[in-house]
Amino acid sequence: MLDSNVVSKNGNHIRVVKNLGTLPQLDMLLQSTPFMDHSFQHRGIVRLEASVDQVFKFDPNTGISAFGSSLLMHFPNLESWLVYFHEDHAVPIDSIKTEVKRCCTKLTNIDTWSTKREILRRFIADAFENLTTISFAYSELSEDVVMTLLFHSATIISITAFRGDRKPVERLGFLMEQERDHFQKSGRTLQMLMRYCPNLEVLEIEPHLMNMDHVEQAQWGCKKLKRLRTTIKDLDTTEKIERALLSWTRGKKLKGERKNHEMEEEERLSQMNGTEDSSIEGRVARHLLAFENLEAVWLGTWTWYA
Repeated sequence: MLDSNVVSKNGNHIRVVKNLGTLPQLDMLLQSTPFMDHSFQHRGIVRLEASVDQVFKFDPNTGISAFGSSLLMHFPNLESWLVYFHEDHAVPIDSIKTEVKRCCTKLTNIDTWSTKREILRRFIADAFENLTTISFAYSELSEDVVMTLLFHSATIISITAFRGDRKPVERLGFLMEQERDHFQKSGRTLQMLMRYCPNLEVLEIEPHLMNMDHVEQAQWGCKKLKRLRTTIKDLDTTEKIERALLSWTRGKKLKGERKNHEMEEEERLSQMNGTEDSSIEGRVARHLLAFENLEAVWLGTWTWYA
């Protein structure tokens, strides 16, 4: 851990920490001050934790901000930014975009912590290009935010919409105390992310109650999917979840032992004969089996691994 006094007085001291890869809680560790040499760069920093106001504030004592002269210039290899906005932040989105494009061409991983919906939408849409990883509070999810995420559909690999405490849930027993899903009625819109983001590998939307009727209306295009965390409407007991995931893991093992065309032919015949399992567990399992790379699934209790 860096000494805050040393670093804030003279940014040059950060140069000696050659193996430093992350600057946590920048508002406590580092200040951009007149003492900091503007030519200084630490190429080892790949992850930054800091508010927008902190990164762009030139002199916190006077309140003078020099937009276009941010701390980003010191970290040319930055890849990931855990960023948050203060309620009264005054940094224009255009200024952020200019600095990111000029200073941090490798920055493609954004974690917005707790950021209000309108700021989140503009931040993702206008400040960055070709994002690969995006995390935000599920409470801020809206149809506009979904459309904004689609701006990065060709490059996005990971989408996480976390619950308020940011802690992933793992417990034995179904979450009967599920929080109310404000976005359930717009669940059809959310399906666009899975249909039109071909490189998506990680989808973590724990608070969302997904409707299989919406899922089955069109195929998901994210065939590279590796990890899924969500809950599903009517899959509402521990027993149902276990049956669905057990069918998935068994089916995945069978696919590994038998030729795909044999499995597909059996599925086609079962559909024609009306013998296909139409239970919610069967529908979920069939959907999961469409993803050959899927390794880990959480549907409300604990994570199952293929």
